[in-house]
Amino acid sequence: MRLAILLALILAVNLHFKECVAVGETNLNHIKTVYNRYMKRSYGDGTYYGEYPVGKGACTLDPLSPLATQPGWIRVATGQPNYQSSLGCGMCVEIHGKGDGLGLDPIKGTVKAVVNDLCEGCPKEGSMDLYINGDGRWKISFVAVDCPSVAGEAGKIQFRFQGSNPWYIKVQVRNSKIPTAGLEALIGGRFHCLKRSTDNFFVGMGLGRVSFPLRIRLTSISGEQLEAFIPDLKNDLSYPSNIQYSGIKVGGGPSGIQCFGQGDKAPYPPGGMMPGPVPTSGGSGGGSGATTTKAPVTQRPVTQPPSTQSPTTSGGGSTGTGFCQGKKKGVPLADPNDCHGFIICSAGQPNKFTCGPVLKFNPNANGCDHPHNVQC
Repeated sequence: MRLAILLALILAVNLHFKECVAVGETNLNHIKTVYNRYMKRSYGDGTYYGEYPVGKGACTLDPLSPLATQPGWIRVATGQPNYQSSLGCGMCVEIHGKGDGLGLDPIKGTVKAVVNDLCEGCPKEGSMDLYINGDGRWKISFVAVDCPSVAGEAGKIQFRFQGSNPWYIKVQVRNSKIPTAGLEALIGGRFHCLKRSTDNFFVGMGLGRVSFPLRIRLTSISGEQLEAFIPDLKNDLSYPSNIQYSGIKVGGGPSGIQCFGQGDKAPYPPGGMMPGPVPTSGGSGGGSGATTTKAPVTQRPVTQPPSTQSPTTSGGGSTGTGFCQGKKKGVPLADPNDCHGFIICSAGQPNKFTCGPVLKFNPNANGCDHPHNVQC
């Protein structure tokens, strides 16, 4: 009886989110369109829109990440030709103007900007609303560029959950040099291609319970692939990682990308894709010239929210500080004393996690899994 009630509640929650989340229905043409913005210049009109409306941008990028707040860079809104169902969010552009147009404040020279919003009144491919004060409508052109490099953790990709739970995840990839075409999550022993939402997230539902650490694989619009682990689920916090795209010039191009926000639909294998071993630096990618780098675990957010953490973690315990000697850091390792546990080494110290009383850690899938899939 209790199980039936629980399943009914899960179904109701999933139906609720299906009604509330607008899926972007992205396809490979969206990816190619945004990719081409880096290859050639686009032309349109530039207008001013005053101060950036914090918390109201269609890209849901607030609070802004480090790459979006570098000195000399402004925020802009772009039209549907560049927004592309939110794929263009976070794209960095160089806008050029010669002062041609009407008004009091001509756009001259080069303006560096980050796309943070949708401009409903910008039908032209090259049109932008600039989030600075000014007057007039001016002829402009732009070309997309790699976002600026930032030293240290602030220059790495970040992940952010919104309204997520163990049965439904909505995760954003932010602070990246170029846009992310697709995100795959390892759920139930298989990678699944998540669907892109129009507010710049990737959504997974109906795939089973999501266990942590969550192994994910990212594909940039240029075809470069990276992997990372998100240690737990906490909404509305930015998880820093140790990965960053190399830029628009690295990768096999958009034509060979299999996951581009469409879910487990062609050309992605129906029912998901079996994972390979955790890649090492310099390893070959997932086909079509993609590049795969090592898969470090993301770090925990500094701020602690009131939500429940899953899985739980503790200190080094009985494994001792010598456990991490000669082992890879940032990669989940099976706990030799606990089939339900795993260890992540950081700064030479073991950090113990547990999958809970039911699930066991599967070293082949690098995540928590059903007991019948684990030999322990």
